[in-house]
Amino acid sequence: MLLSSSFSEANYIYIMKFTLFYITAVLAATMTCCSCENRTADGSSDGDKAVTDDYSCMVRFVKEDSKEYFNIAVRDQYRDYIWYVFRVNHYKDHSGMKYMDLWRIDWAYQGSYDEQTGEMTNILDKIITDGESESVLKDYGQGLNTSGHIDTDDFTGGFHGDERIDIEDGCGVTFYIDGEALAEKDMEESFEWRKCDIFKYEQKSTMHKTALKSGENGAAEESDHHIIADHHKTTTFGNSGYITENTLTMRDEIDFYWYSGICCVGTNVAVMGCNEDMAAVTFDRSGANRLDGTGKCRYMAWNTDKGIEVNVVANMTAGADDSLCRMFVWDTGNYAKFYRRYPANGAYRTRVGETFSAIQTVTFMTR
Repeated sequence: MLLSSSFSEANYIYIMKFTLFYITAVLAATMTCCSCENRTADGSSDGDKAVTDDYSCMVRFVKEDSKEYFNIAVRDQYRDYIWYVFRVNHYKDHSGMKYMDLWRIDWAYQGSYDEQTGEMTNILDKIITDGESESVLKDYGQGLNTSGHIDTDDFTGGFHGDERIDIEDGCGVTFYIDGEALAEKDMEESFEWRKCDIFKYEQKSTMHKTALKSGENGAAEESDHHIIADHHKTTTFGNSGYITENTLTMRDEIDFYWYSGICCVGTNVAVMGCNEDMAAVTFDRSGANRLDGTGKCRYMAWNTDKGIEVNVVANMTAGADDSLCRMFVWDTGNYAKFYRRYPANGAYRTRVGETFSAIQTVTFMTR
């Protein structure tokens, strides 16, 4: 590989190391969580130190007044005492401008777990920050490309609202610990860490028309909330991260684009990054789009000082040509946020009954 004058040898060496990590992570992602692996607290061989308890995931549930959420901890693949703890939170606001009842990932941190005390210590906060980290779409409203165009006020789904699990029969959410569904009685009160290998939640929801900028001076006005799509989301935690699979089935003809892969990687992780072209950039929090490219699907980010890295891969699996998707990273003061967009630019006019599916894998590693 030829190095440009602006590309340091240190960057080159780091990216070669990260390439090895990526290959390892992809291979690991093709395997199920294994409970027969001999692991030690610091990653050394079992001949050096005692083997820890044999599990790769833990789940904790909190229910307090109107709040309810899960903490899901997944073990680092190489350092057994390091965990990545994700919060899956229940958001419920039926007001006209929010119109929300759903569960979503809204935060994650790097933790250290003490086997003796059962305590999880937050050692690096906000490796994923609040914002949408699974799926969201943009509806262009009414009359796109005409003089009478009325845009929507916001995105649709997840963090942005206009998504409900409580409107129609067949919608709702189910949580699974090692393949066994939690019953309603299992979530009547909080419970502490339960050891397992895999945690999964499956959510079926309806997505609704977002408020239109049709008021005076383009102010948002509440929509009629008609259903524009059905959304089926399955997010599975294990192997140092999570996989989220999303399917949209359209019920309306709209001009839209879909962020079929999206992840709010925090600035505590994303100091530098690259895509599959392996040309590193330094994030400066300026609000610019980085690593922008049609057909790209991989995002790698790292913080050398903290010794933490993340790998995000997203692909369309049905309904669209994956090579026509565009990837970029929004470089802000809150996060270096990964987006995978279909179509790459502009809008696509949907048909009733049309289906789109996508998968995204997010994997962390501590060096």
